[in-house]
Amino acid sequence: DTVEIKFTSGLVGTADYRAGKTGLPAVLLLHGFLQTRNAPTMSHLADALSDVGYPTLVPTLSLGVSRRNKSLSCEAVHKHTLQHDVQEISQWTHWLANRGHQKIVMIGHSSGAKDILAYLAGTPNAPVERAVMVGITPIEVDAEQYRKARAEQPAAPGQVLPLRRFTMAYCKHNYAATLPAYLSYADWTGDLILHQLDRIKVPMEIVL
Repeated sequence: DTVEIKFTSGLVGTADYRAGKTGLPAVLLLHGFLQTRNAPTMSHLADALSDVGYPTLVPTLSLGVSRRNKSLSCEAVHKHTLQHDVQEISQWTHWLANRGHQKIVMIGHSSGAKDILAYLAGTPNAPVERAVMVGITPIEVDAEQYRKARAEQPAAPGQVLPLRRFTMAYCKHNYAATLPAYLSYADWTGDLILHQLDRIKVPMEIVL
């Protein structure tokens, strides 16, 4: 079934949900960079888990677009941040808990794994009993571009933020984003990922 949720941002998110067998942990599976819940990596895994009875929830991160149903292009307007992703993950987790799923496992792929890591790092009492991080590596950025962006002064409150073109993963100098939106993802360097992994108390597996 396709289910919907209204986020605190006012956007509407969608997910594929299968109720599964009572007593088994519910599995939340999160897609990678700019993709949707239909991306094969997580959707095929959800099919396999559902076939053996696990309840599954495969959401699409809104990335600033209500009911988003296709991958976002590099040239699209990217004002969404990693913090927005984390808020949406939190609401989906509460959605599962409110439907009686007291045991939740999270599986994230690529940038989805970093989103789950950020959620768990910032939510020490999250109702999650295990996490699986698939392909959790720093997102590729242009080192000099990132250094200059990090050195800039923060924008004044209320200042209109222009769109710029950055390098982000496979988006080569065409990732159209505001500076804070870009930095929210680019700041997750290898050192920060390792630091946050060391803080997490939830048992986890890392697949590279």
